[in-house]
Amino acid sequence: MRKCLSIFLIFLLLLGLFAACSSPGVLDVLLNQFAEMEGYTFVAVGEVSFAEGAAPASDMHLRYQLHGSRMGGQDTHATITYMDAHDNQLPGVTLVHVNEANYVGFMPLFQHVMDQTYAPFTVLPLSDYFDGSPYLHDPTIGLNDLPINFPALIRSLDEEYILEGLSYNAGLHTLTLSGDQFSPYILTALTQPFALYAALSAHTAGSEAGSSDLVLDALLSGDLSTYTLELTFTMDEEENEFTMWLTLDAPGLMTITADVTYLATVHTSISLPEFYVDVPTMQTLLAEYRDAQALAILLEKHELEVIYDLPELHMTNHEETDLLVPFDMEVGDEAYSVSVMVGATNTAAHGFVHSFTPGLTLLYTTLDASSASATMAPFVLEDLGLDAYDGENFQRTALRVNAHDTAAIKALYFDDNLVGRTLHIYVLQRIDDSDYALFLAVTLMLDHFTPHAYAVLDELGFLIGIDLLEYVSLAQPQD
Repeated sequence: MRKCLSIFLIFLLLLGLFAACSSPGVLDVLLNQFAEMEGYTFVAVGEVSFAEGAAPASDMHLRYQLHGSRMGGQDTHATITYMDAHDNQLPGVTLVHVNEANYVGFMPLFQHVMDQTYAPFTVLPLSDYFDGSPYLHDPTIGLNDLPINFPALIRSLDEEYILEGLSYNAGLHTLTLSGDQFSPYILTALTQPFALYAALSAHTAGSEAGSSDLVLDALLSGDLSTYTLELTFTMDEEENEFTMWLTLDAPGLMTITADVTYLATVHTSISLPEFYVDVPTMQTLLAEYRDAQALAILLEKHELEVIYDLPELHMTNHEETDLLVPFDMEVGDEAYSVSVMVGATNTAAHGFVHSFTPGLTLLYTTLDASSASATMAPFVLEDLGLDAYDGENFQRTALRVNAHDTAAIKALYFDDNLVGRTLHIYVLQRIDDSDYALFLAVTLMLDHFTPHAYAVLDELGFLIGIDLLEYVSLAQPQD
Protein backbone atom coordinates (compact mmCIF):
# COMPACT_ATOMS: atom_id res chain seq x y z
CA MET A 1 0.00 0.00 0.00
CA ARG A 2 2.84 2.38 0.91
CA LYS A 3 4.55 1.63 -2.41
CA CYS A 4 1.37 2.48 -4.34
CA LEU A 5 0.94 5.70 -2.41
CA SER A 6 4.58 6.62 -3.00
CA ILE A 7 4.22 6.14 -6.74
CA PHE A 8 0.99 8.12 -6.73
CA LEU A 9 2.66 10.98 -4.83
CA ILE A 10 5.45 11.08 -7.44
CA PHE A 11 2.83 11.23 -10.16
CA LEU A 12 0.99 14.08 -8.44
CA LEU A 13 4.24 16.00 -8.01
CA LEU A 14 4.91 15.71 -11.73
CA LEU A 15 1.39 16.77 -12.47
CA GLY A 16 1.82 19.82 -10.28
CA LEU A 17 4.61 21.06 -12.56
CA PHE A 18 2.13 21.90 -15.29
CA ALA A 19 -0.82 23.50 -13.52
CA ALA A 20 -1.93 24.68 -10.13
CA CYS A 21 -4.34 22.25 -8.56
CA SER A 22 -5.69 21.87 -5.04
CA SER A 23 -5.08 18.80 -2.94
CA PRO A 24 -5.59 18.20 0.75
CA GLY A 25 -3.05 18.21 3.51
CA VAL A 26 0.70 18.19 3.12
CA LEU A 27 0.60 17.86 -0.69
CA ASP A 28 -0.66 21.45 -1.02
CA VAL A 29 2.74 22.95 -0.24
CA LEU A 30 4.59 20.76 -2.73
CA LEU A 31 2.01 21.21 -5.48
CA ASN A 32 2.00 24.99 -5.03
CA GLN A 33 5.78 25.06 -5.43
CA PHE A 34 5.46 23.45 -8.84
CA ALA A 35 2.52 25.69 -9.72
CA GLU A 36 4.67 28.76 -9.09
CA MET A 37 7.17 27.78 -11.79
CA GLU A 38 7.76 30.85 -13.97
CA GLY A 39 7.51 29.06 -17.29
CA TYR A 40 8.73 26.29 -19.57
CA THR A 41 9.66 25.61 -23.16
CA PHE A 42 8.29 22.56 -24.92
CA VAL A 43 8.81 20.40 -27.99
CA ALA A 44 6.07 18.07 -29.20
CA VAL A 45 5.82 15.59 -32.06
CA GLY A 46 2.56 13.89 -32.96
CA GLU A 47 1.33 11.48 -35.60
CA VAL A 48 -1.81 9.60 -36.58
CA SER A 49 -1.47 6.28 -38.40
CA PHE A 50 -4.67 4.94 -39.94
CA ALA A 51 -5.42 1.26 -40.17
CA GLU A 52 -5.57 -0.18 -43.67
CA GLY A 53 -8.76 0.92 -45.39
CA ALA A 54 -9.68 3.36 -42.60
CA ALA A 55 -7.94 6.51 -43.87
CA PRO A 56 -10.24 9.34 -45.05
CA ALA A 57 -10.37 10.03 -48.78
CA SER A 58 -9.09 13.58 -48.37
CA ASP A 59 -5.40 14.47 -48.39
CA MET A 60 -4.66 14.66 -44.67
CA HIS A 61 -1.64 15.93 -42.87
CA LEU A 62 -0.78 13.12 -40.52
CA ARG A 63 2.22 14.46 -38.57
CA TYR A 64 3.03 17.65 -36.73
CA GLN A 65 5.92 19.24 -34.87
CA LEU A 66 5.24 21.87 -32.24
CA HIS A 67 7.72 23.96 -30.29
CA GLY A 68 7.32 27.03 -28.14
CA SER A 69 7.04 28.36 -24.60
CA ARG A 70 4.32 28.79 -21.99
CA MET A 71 4.57 31.42 -19.29
CA GLY A 72 2.60 31.88 -16.11
CA GLY A 73 0.81 28.61 -16.78
CA GLN A 74 -1.28 30.12 -19.58
CA ASP A 75 0.24 32.56 -22.11
CA THR A 76 1.75 30.62 -24.98
CA HIS A 77 3.87 31.34 -28.04
CA ALA A 78 4.53 28.44 -30.38
CA THR A 79 5.01 27.31 -33.97
CA ILE A 80 3.36 24.23 -35.44
CA THR A 81 4.47 22.57 -38.67
CA TYR A 82 2.54 19.85 -40.47
CA MET A 83 3.81 17.01 -42.68
CA ASP A 84 1.80 14.76 -44.95
CA ALA A 85 2.13 11.00 -45.51
CA HIS A 86 5.01 11.66 -47.94
CA ASP A 87 6.91 13.82 -45.41
CA ASN A 88 6.22 17.00 -47.37
CA GLN A 89 6.51 19.83 -44.88
CA LEU A 90 4.20 22.83 -44.87
CA PRO A 91 5.20 26.34 -43.75
CA GLY A 92 5.02 26.81 -40.00
CA VAL A 93 1.99 28.42 -38.33
CA THR A 94 2.69 30.76 -35.41
CA LEU A 95 0.32 30.44 -32.46
CA VAL A 96 -0.14 33.01 -29.69
CA HIS A 97 -2.40 32.61 -26.67
CA VAL A 98 -2.34 35.75 -24.55
CA ASN A 99 -4.89 37.51 -22.35
CA GLU A 100 -7.20 34.50 -22.85
CA ALA A 101 -7.39 35.16 -26.61
CA ASN A 102 -6.00 33.12 -29.51
CA TYR A 103 -4.07 34.45 -32.51
CA VAL A 104 -2.77 32.51 -35.50
CA GLY A 105 -0.04 33.64 -37.90
CA PHE A 106 -1.72 32.10 -40.92
CA MET A 107 -0.17 33.89 -43.89
CA PRO A 108 2.73 31.53 -44.81
CA LEU A 109 0.46 28.47 -44.71
CA PHE A 110 -2.33 30.20 -46.63
CA GLN A 111 0.11 31.40 -49.30
CA HIS A 112 1.38 27.84 -49.66
CA VAL A 113 -2.19 26.60 -50.13
CA MET A 114 -2.85 29.28 -52.77
CA ASP A 115 0.40 28.42 -54.55
CA GLN A 116 -0.72 24.80 -54.74
CA THR A 117 -4.31 25.65 -55.67
CA TYR A 118 -3.57 28.01 -58.56
CA ALA A 119 -0.41 26.45 -60.00
CA PRO A 120 0.84 26.42 -62.73
CA PHE A 121 -0.44 29.97 -63.26
CA THR A 122 1.12 33.04 -61.72
CA VAL A 123 -0.05 33.28 -58.11
CA LEU A 124 -0.66 36.67 -56.54
CA PRO A 125 0.96 37.44 -53.15
CA LEU A 126 -1.58 37.37 -50.32
CA SER A 127 0.31 40.10 -48.48
CA ASP A 128 -0.82 42.62 -51.12
CA TYR A 129 -4.44 42.06 -50.09
CA PHE A 130 -3.86 41.79 -46.35
CA ASP A 131 -1.54 44.82 -46.28
CA GLY A 132 1.27 42.78 -44.83
CA SER A 133 1.15 39.64 -42.71
CA PRO A 134 -1.44 39.96 -39.94
CA TYR A 135 -2.44 37.38 -37.36
CA LEU A 136 -5.93 35.94 -37.24
CA HIS A 137 -7.98 36.46 -34.07
CA ASP A 138 -10.35 33.50 -34.06
CA PRO A 139 -12.18 32.71 -30.79
CA THR A 140 -13.26 29.30 -32.13
CA ILE A 141 -9.69 28.03 -32.50
CA GLY A 142 -8.54 26.49 -29.23
CA LEU A 143 -4.88 26.55 -28.25
CA ASN A 144 -5.24 25.37 -24.66
CA ASP A 145 -4.50 21.76 -25.67
CA LEU A 146 -1.38 22.67 -27.64
CA PRO A 147 0.74 20.92 -26.59
CA ILE A 148 -1.53 18.21 -25.21
CA ASN A 149 -2.84 19.41 -21.86
CA PHE A 150 -1.66 16.55 -19.68
CA PRO A 151 -2.80 18.10 -16.36
CA ALA A 152 -6.36 18.54 -17.67
CA LEU A 153 -6.19 15.07 -19.18
CA ILE A 154 -5.19 13.50 -15.85
CA ARG A 155 -7.74 15.54 -13.90
CA SER A 156 -10.47 14.06 -16.08
CA LEU A 157 -9.59 10.53 -14.88
CA ASP A 158 -10.95 8.69 -11.90
CA GLU A 159 -8.36 8.40 -9.11
CA GLU A 160 -9.13 4.70 -8.83
CA TYR A 161 -8.19 4.16 -12.48
CA ILE A 162 -4.92 6.03 -11.97
CA LEU A 163 -3.99 3.82 -9.01
CA GLU A 164 -4.91 0.67 -10.92
CA GLY A 165 -3.16 1.56 -14.16
CA LEU A 166 0.04 3.19 -12.87
CA SER A 167 3.32 1.23 -12.99
CA TYR A 168 7.02 2.01 -12.63
CA ASN A 169 10.08 0.51 -14.34
CA ALA A 170 13.64 1.79 -14.78
CA GLY A 171 12.79 5.43 -14.16
CA LEU A 172 9.66 5.42 -16.29
CA HIS A 173 6.14 5.83 -14.94
CA THR A 174 3.47 4.33 -17.18
CA LEU A 175 -0.27 4.76 -16.91
CA THR A 176 -2.40 2.35 -18.95
CA LEU A 177 -6.15 2.86 -19.37
CA SER A 178 -8.91 1.16 -21.30
CA GLY A 179 -11.47 3.08 -23.32
CA ASP A 180 -14.04 2.52 -20.57
CA GLN A 181 -11.86 4.48 -18.15
CA PHE A 182 -11.57 7.83 -19.96
CA SER A 183 -14.02 10.29 -21.42
CA PRO A 184 -14.37 11.59 -25.02
CA TYR A 185 -12.68 14.78 -23.76
CA ILE A 186 -9.35 12.95 -23.92
CA LEU A 187 -9.96 12.12 -27.58
CA THR A 188 -10.64 15.80 -28.23
CA ALA A 189 -7.38 16.78 -26.50
CA LEU A 190 -5.34 14.25 -28.46
CA THR A 191 -6.76 15.33 -31.82
CA GLN A 192 -6.56 19.10 -31.17
CA PRO A 193 -3.50 19.64 -33.44
CA PHE A 194 -5.34 17.95 -36.33
CA ALA A 195 -8.50 19.94 -35.56
CA LEU A 196 -6.46 23.13 -35.82
CA TYR A 197 -5.31 22.19 -39.30
CA ALA A 198 -8.89 21.33 -40.28
CA ALA A 199 -10.07 24.76 -39.10
CA LEU A 200 -7.33 26.57 -41.02
CA SER A 201 -8.09 24.50 -44.12
CA ALA A 202 -11.73 25.55 -43.89
CA HIS A 203 -10.66 29.19 -43.82
CA THR A 204 -8.56 28.80 -46.95
CA ALA A 205 -11.54 27.19 -48.68
CA GLY A 206 -13.67 30.22 -47.82
CA SER A 207 -16.21 28.16 -45.91
CA GLU A 208 -16.62 26.51 -42.53
CA ALA A 209 -18.31 23.51 -44.14
CA GLY A 210 -15.03 21.60 -44.20
CA SER A 211 -13.91 22.45 -40.66
CA SER A 212 -14.91 19.06 -39.23
CA ASP A 213 -11.91 17.20 -37.78
CA LEU A 214 -11.84 13.87 -39.61
CA VAL A 215 -9.54 12.29 -37.02
CA LEU A 216 -11.86 13.04 -34.09
CA ASP A 217 -14.95 12.13 -36.11
CA ALA A 218 -13.44 8.75 -36.93
CA LEU A 219 -12.54 8.10 -33.28
CA LEU A 220 -15.99 9.02 -31.98
CA SER A 221 -17.61 6.74 -34.55
CA GLY A 222 -15.70 3.70 -33.27
CA ASP A 223 -16.19 1.42 -30.27
CA LEU A 224 -14.52 3.40 -27.47
CA SER A 225 -14.53 0.40 -25.15
CA THR A 226 -11.88 -1.26 -27.34
CA TYR A 227 -9.47 1.69 -27.19
CA THR A 228 -6.27 1.67 -25.13
CA LEU A 229 -4.45 4.74 -23.83
CA GLU A 230 -0.87 4.48 -22.58
CA LEU A 231 0.90 7.43 -20.98
CA THR A 232 4.59 7.21 -20.04
CA PHE A 233 6.57 9.96 -18.35
CA THR A 234 9.96 10.55 -16.86
CA MET A 235 11.76 13.39 -15.08
CA ASP A 236 15.39 14.51 -15.32
CA GLU A 237 15.79 16.28 -11.97
CA GLU A 238 19.25 17.61 -12.80
CA GLU A 239 18.08 19.30 -16.00
CA ASN A 240 14.60 20.03 -14.65
CA GLU A 241 13.24 18.40 -17.80
CA PHE A 242 10.08 16.34 -18.12
CA THR A 243 9.20 14.05 -21.03
CA MET A 244 5.89 12.35 -21.75
CA TRP A 245 4.98 9.76 -24.39
CA LEU A 246 1.39 9.01 -25.25
CA THR A 247 -0.11 6.28 -27.42
CA LEU A 248 -3.79 5.85 -28.21
CA ASP A 249 -4.69 2.63 -29.99
CA ALA A 250 -8.11 2.40 -31.66
CA PRO A 251 -8.19 -1.09 -33.21
CA GLY A 252 -9.29 -1.13 -36.83
CA LEU A 253 -9.18 2.69 -37.01
CA MET A 254 -5.91 4.35 -36.08
CA THR A 255 -3.06 4.83 -33.66
CA ILE A 256 -2.17 8.29 -32.34
CA THR A 257 1.22 8.98 -30.77
CA ALA A 258 2.52 12.14 -29.14
CA ASP A 259 5.86 12.91 -27.48
CA VAL A 260 6.23 16.08 -25.43
CA THR A 261 9.30 17.38 -23.60
CA TYR A 262 9.06 20.26 -21.12
CA LEU A 263 12.05 22.24 -19.86
CA ALA A 264 11.76 24.80 -17.07
CA THR A 265 12.88 28.30 -18.09
CA VAL A 266 12.98 31.86 -16.85
CA HIS A 267 9.73 33.72 -17.27
CA THR A 268 9.51 36.17 -20.17
CA SER A 269 6.40 38.05 -21.21
CA ILE A 270 4.48 37.06 -24.34
CA SER A 271 3.22 40.04 -26.30
CA LEU A 272 -0.08 40.57 -28.04
CA PRO A 273 0.40 40.66 -31.85
CA GLU A 274 0.44 44.24 -33.11
CA PHE A 275 -1.49 43.54 -36.31
CA TYR A 276 -4.40 41.10 -36.51
CA VAL A 277 -7.74 40.68 -38.26
CA ASP A 278 -10.96 38.97 -37.24
CA VAL A 279 -12.59 36.13 -39.18
CA PRO A 280 -15.11 38.27 -41.18
CA THR A 281 -12.32 40.62 -42.27
CA MET A 282 -10.12 37.69 -43.28
CA GLN A 283 -12.98 36.15 -45.28
CA THR A 284 -13.64 39.46 -47.07
CA LEU A 285 -9.97 39.91 -47.96
CA LEU A 286 -9.68 36.30 -49.09
CA ALA A 287 -12.72 36.75 -51.33
CA GLU A 288 -11.12 39.84 -52.91
CA TYR A 289 -7.90 37.89 -53.37
CA ARG A 290 -9.68 34.98 -55.05
CA ASP A 291 -11.53 37.33 -57.40
CA ALA A 292 -8.28 39.00 -58.41
CA GLN A 293 -6.55 35.63 -58.77
CA ALA A 294 -9.37 34.30 -60.98
CA LEU A 295 -9.08 37.39 -63.17
CA ALA A 296 -5.30 37.05 -63.40
CA ILE A 297 -5.60 33.40 -64.43
CA LEU A 298 -8.28 34.18 -67.00
CA LEU A 299 -6.16 36.89 -68.58
CA GLU A 300 -3.10 34.65 -68.46
CA LYS A 301 -5.02 31.84 -70.17
CA HIS A 302 -5.96 34.22 -72.96
CA GLU A 303 -2.38 35.52 -73.10
CA LEU A 304 -3.38 39.10 -72.36
CA GLU A 305 -0.44 40.91 -70.91
CA VAL A 306 -0.91 43.20 -67.89
CA ILE A 307 1.69 45.94 -67.41
CA TYR A 308 1.80 48.10 -64.27
CA ASP A 309 3.34 51.20 -65.87
CA LEU A 310 0.37 53.57 -66.29
CA PRO A 311 0.68 57.07 -64.80
CA GLU A 312 -2.07 58.58 -62.66
CA LEU A 313 -5.01 59.73 -64.78
CA HIS A 314 -7.28 62.76 -64.47
CA MET A 315 -10.53 62.07 -66.27
CA THR A 316 -12.81 64.69 -64.65
CA ASN A 317 -13.21 68.42 -64.07
CA HIS A 318 -11.14 69.72 -66.99
CA GLU A 319 -11.07 73.33 -68.09
CA GLU A 320 -12.77 74.25 -71.36
CA THR A 321 -10.56 74.24 -74.47
CA ASP A 322 -11.06 75.10 -78.14
CA LEU A 323 -12.06 71.54 -78.95
CA LEU A 324 -13.51 70.19 -75.66
CA VAL A 325 -16.05 71.48 -73.13
CA PRO A 326 -17.11 70.21 -69.67
CA PHE A 327 -20.35 68.25 -69.44
CA ASP A 328 -22.03 67.45 -66.09
CA MET A 329 -22.24 63.83 -64.98
CA GLU A 330 -23.22 62.11 -61.74
CA VAL A 331 -20.84 59.55 -60.29
CA GLY A 332 -22.51 57.95 -57.30
CA ASP A 333 -23.82 60.78 -55.14
CA GLU A 334 -21.33 63.32 -56.46
CA ALA A 335 -21.41 65.54 -59.54
CA TYR A 336 -18.40 65.72 -61.84
CA SER A 337 -17.76 67.10 -65.29
CA VAL A 338 -16.32 65.17 -68.22
CA SER A 339 -14.95 66.53 -71.46
CA VAL A 340 -17.08 66.21 -74.61
CA MET A 341 -16.42 67.45 -78.15
CA VAL A 342 -17.37 70.96 -79.31
CA GLY A 343 -19.87 70.73 -82.17
CA ALA A 344 -20.67 67.03 -81.51
CA THR A 345 -24.02 65.54 -80.58
CA ASN A 346 -23.71 65.51 -76.78
CA THR A 347 -26.39 63.75 -74.70
CA ALA A 348 -26.80 62.30 -71.22
CA ALA A 349 -29.22 59.60 -70.08
CA HIS A 350 -29.33 56.83 -67.46
CA GLY A 351 -25.83 57.48 -66.18
CA PHE A 352 -24.25 57.82 -69.62
CA VAL A 353 -22.70 60.79 -71.35
CA HIS A 354 -22.41 60.34 -75.12
CA SER A 355 -20.44 62.59 -77.47
CA PHE A 356 -20.82 61.58 -81.13
CA THR A 357 -19.30 62.51 -84.48
CA PRO A 358 -19.03 60.19 -87.54
CA GLY A 359 -15.31 59.67 -87.04
CA LEU A 360 -14.96 59.78 -83.23
CA THR A 361 -17.28 58.83 -80.37
CA LEU A 362 -16.80 59.32 -76.64
CA LEU A 363 -19.00 57.30 -74.27
CA TYR A 364 -18.68 57.88 -70.52
CA THR A 365 -20.37 55.67 -67.92
CA THR A 366 -20.13 54.90 -64.20
CA LEU A 367 -19.20 51.44 -62.95
CA ASP A 368 -18.99 49.83 -59.53
CA ALA A 369 -15.30 49.29 -58.92
CA SER A 370 -13.10 47.28 -56.62
CA SER A 371 -9.89 47.64 -58.62
CA ALA A 372 -9.20 49.10 -62.04
CA SER A 373 -7.98 45.84 -63.57
CA ALA A 374 -10.92 43.82 -62.25
CA THR A 375 -13.44 46.45 -63.39
CA MET A 376 -11.90 46.60 -66.85
CA ALA A 377 -12.02 42.81 -67.13
CA PRO A 378 -15.52 42.44 -68.66
CA PHE A 379 -14.54 44.75 -71.51
CA VAL A 380 -11.23 42.94 -71.95
CA LEU A 381 -12.97 39.57 -72.08
CA GLU A 382 -15.52 40.91 -74.57
CA ASP A 383 -12.62 41.85 -76.82
CA LEU A 384 -11.15 38.38 -76.42
CA GLY A 385 -14.23 36.82 -77.99
CA LEU A 386 -15.06 38.70 -81.19
CA ASP A 387 -17.62 36.30 -82.61
CA ALA A 388 -20.12 39.16 -82.93
CA TYR A 389 -17.83 41.03 -85.34
CA ASP A 390 -17.33 40.31 -89.02
CA GLY A 391 -13.72 41.32 -89.01
CA GLU A 392 -10.09 40.44 -89.47
CA ASN A 393 -6.58 41.76 -88.74
CA PHE A 394 -7.11 42.02 -84.97
CA GLN A 395 -4.56 43.88 -82.90
CA ARG A 396 -4.76 44.20 -79.10
CA THR A 397 -2.62 46.06 -76.63
CA ALA A 398 -1.61 44.96 -73.17
CA LEU A 399 -3.78 46.06 -70.28
CA ARG A 400 -1.86 48.92 -68.71
CA VAL A 401 -2.56 49.54 -65.01
CA ASN A 402 -1.14 52.06 -62.59
CA ALA A 403 0.79 51.08 -59.47
CA HIS A 404 -2.24 51.39 -57.16
CA ASP A 405 -4.60 49.57 -59.57
CA THR A 406 -6.89 52.61 -59.67
CA ALA A 407 -6.54 53.35 -63.40
CA ALA A 408 -6.31 51.20 -66.53
CA ILE A 409 -6.25 51.51 -70.32
CA LYS A 410 -6.44 49.08 -73.24
CA ALA A 411 -7.05 49.30 -76.99
CA LEU A 412 -8.32 47.04 -79.77
CA TYR A 413 -8.07 47.51 -83.53
CA PHE A 414 -9.68 45.39 -86.23
CA ASP A 415 -10.94 45.55 -89.81
CA ASP A 416 -14.69 45.01 -89.84
CA ASN A 417 -16.08 43.96 -93.18
CA LEU A 418 -19.33 45.82 -92.39
CA VAL A 419 -18.22 49.13 -90.87
CA GLY A 420 -14.55 49.32 -91.85
CA ARG A 421 -11.43 49.88 -89.79
CA THR A 422 -12.28 50.43 -86.11
CA LEU A 423 -10.19 51.36 -83.10
CA HIS A 424 -11.53 51.05 -79.53
CA ILE A 425 -9.70 52.64 -76.62
CA TYR A 426 -10.92 51.86 -73.10
CA VAL A 427 -9.90 54.17 -70.23
CA LEU A 428 -10.92 53.70 -66.60
CA GLN A 429 -10.22 55.61 -63.42
CA ARG A 430 -11.48 54.86 -59.94
CA ILE A 431 -12.95 57.91 -58.22
CA ASP A 432 -11.20 58.77 -54.96
CA ASP A 433 -13.05 57.99 -51.72
CA SER A 434 -15.84 56.13 -53.50
CA ASP A 435 -16.81 52.68 -54.74
CA TYR A 436 -17.20 53.91 -58.32
CA ALA A 437 -15.06 54.20 -61.40
CA LEU A 438 -15.46 56.40 -64.46
CA PHE A 439 -15.21 54.43 -67.69
CA LEU A 440 -14.56 56.00 -71.10
CA ALA A 441 -14.96 54.09 -74.35
CA VAL A 442 -13.38 55.91 -77.30
CA THR A 443 -14.44 54.59 -80.72
CA LEU A 444 -12.61 55.73 -83.87
CA MET A 445 -14.03 54.92 -87.30
CA LEU A 446 -10.70 55.22 -89.04
CA ASP A 447 -12.11 55.46 -92.57
CA HIS A 448 -13.81 58.70 -91.38
CA PHE A 449 -11.04 59.89 -89.06
CA THR A 450 -10.36 63.57 -89.87
CA PRO A 451 -7.52 65.87 -88.85
CA HIS A 452 -10.04 67.58 -86.55
CA ALA A 453 -10.83 64.29 -84.79
CA TYR A 454 -7.08 63.63 -84.58
CA ALA A 455 -6.61 66.98 -82.81
CA VAL A 456 -9.53 66.25 -80.45
CA LEU A 457 -8.00 62.92 -79.47
CA ASP A 458 -4.63 64.56 -78.92
CA GLU A 459 -6.14 67.25 -76.68
CA LEU A 460 -8.29 64.81 -74.69
CA GLY A 461 -5.27 62.63 -74.03
CA PHE A 462 -3.34 65.66 -72.79
CA LEU A 463 -6.13 66.56 -70.32
CA ILE A 464 -6.45 62.99 -69.03
CA GLY A 465 -2.71 62.44 -68.81
CA ILE A 466 -2.13 59.71 -71.41
CA ASP A 467 -1.06 59.79 -75.05
CA LEU A 468 -4.12 58.42 -76.84
CA LEU A 469 -2.58 58.92 -80.28
CA GLU A 470 -0.06 56.15 -79.69
CA TYR A 471 -2.92 53.67 -80.04
CA VAL A 472 -3.70 54.94 -83.53
CA SER A 473 -0.47 53.25 -84.60
CA LEU A 474 -2.29 49.93 -84.20
CA ALA A 475 -4.10 50.77 -87.45
CA GLN A 476 -0.94 51.37 -89.39
CA PRO A 477 0.18 48.68 -91.85
CA GLN A 478 2.50 46.14 -90.24
CA ASP A 479 5.80 45.38 -91.94
